[in-house]
Amino acid sequence: MKNPWSYSTNVFANISNHNFKLLYAIAKNHDAYLAGVSNDPEIVAIYNTEHPSCQDYLTKYDLWFGMYNAKEAAAQSFRLRMNTLGNTKAVKWDVWIQSVYAKGTPEYTNLLANGRAPLQKGSYASRLSAVNALILNISDDAALADLKTDIIAYALVIHTAFEAKNAVIVKLKAAQNILEAARKAHAVVMFGALILLMLRFVNNPKEIEKFYNMELIRTKNTAKSQSKAA
Repeated sequence: MKNPWSYSTNVFANISNHNFKLLYAIAKNHDAYLAGVSNDPEIVAIYNTEHPSCQDYLTKYDLWFGMYNAKEAAAQSFRLRMNTLGNTKAVKWDVWIQSVYAKGTPEYTNLLANGRAPLQKGSYASRLSAVNALILNISDDAALADLKTDIIAYALVIHTAFEAKNAVIVKLKAAQNILEAARKAHAVVMFGALILLMLRFVNNPKEIEKFYNMELIRTKNTAKSQSKAA
């Protein structure tokens, strides 16, 4: 299959595929360069056509980037609570149980058959299951009533952090879909502006480069993840 003619492909759509950040930088620079030429009616007309789309993309990028940061923060918060479960709570609960039921007794085994390890190791799901099993097995044991209250309280903390993390992920995905649509739309607008600039400077095409950060345009790194936002 022959390579497509370079002028029949949208360079802005191609280089920004899977790279929101790159189009953000290119678009912001291009918009500023066009705005800087206020004494040329043709350039002003191009700017007036391009600017609203640019602002739409930049705004949606900022919203997505803020949501990306929120997702990272929510994930970190959940990890910290799970770390506390393994490093602090599991130890505390094990010691508490042993103060009532010695290790090796049927009562202890009923609660922690494999010791504190299931609370400290394994997937998040398996560790959360171990917490719930401990609550259920304590049941109505009056000697461990206060312990059960402590476990239930921390289980709620973990559940809240888990739900918050998942909620932000859903919002981030929605913001990413919106931003992707805006990326494609603005790439088309920028391609149209490029064609108009070609017509404006048909006798001196080198002038077109003044309206772009050519270092960004020529970038070879088009495989960055969408999540590499800044």
